[in-house]
Amino acid sequence: MRIAVDTIQLVSPNELKANPRNPNTHTEEQIKRLCKVITEQGFRVPIVVSKQSGKVVAGHGRLQASLKLGLEKVPVSFQDFASEAQENTHMLADNRLAELADMDNTMLKDLLQELDTGEIDMDLTGFSESEIGSLMTQVFQGDDTGDDPTDKLEVMQNTQLRQIMLVYKQEEFEEIIDLLEELKSKMSLETNHDVITQLIRDKAKQL
Repeated sequence: MRIAVDTIQLVSPNELKANPRNPNTHTEEQIKRLCKVITEQGFRVPIVVSKQSGKVVAGHGRLQASLKLGLEKVPVSFQDFASEAQENTHMLADNRLAELADMDNTMLKDLLQELDTGEIDMDLTGFSESEIGSLMTQVFQGDDTGDDPTDKLEVMQNTQLRQIMLVYKQEEFEEIIDLLEELKSKMSLETNHDVITQLIRDKAKQL
């Protein structure tokens, strides 16, 4: 097993060079959440920079958040890479491998409930208020995997709540959330649930 020996230094984020070939884009909402986490908790993971090229290999989002916050110094891990190809390989792996993790929604729901005591700003979990609210009432009514939906309904077996789950790509999800917020205001409604329910009922009356 090879272990990359690195040197961590405090460096001005203005001196760091983002890799122009990084295919990952960071939305305004993501950077906003990163800024809040960094402000409240500081840096837990340094930005990784190649000693050879001087470009960021991992941590482009953290770099953008640092610049937005106007931080004077950020922790940077300077590491050796044998070639530009290795730099890009590590960059792609850093972006991709996190996406491959599966989320246990039942465990996530339990953990969020445990944390939601009023003592912690729940935004620091990386989940928005609407995402947490949706998860708290989430139930899976079956899918195309062949799993028994009865097992999944145990998540909310002691309630009368049920949920229709809509799955979007990240970009679509953010657009839908923004539209729901806009509609809530225009329709003078309190929740996304109220907006969707009202829209469906209004549409059904027109048919």
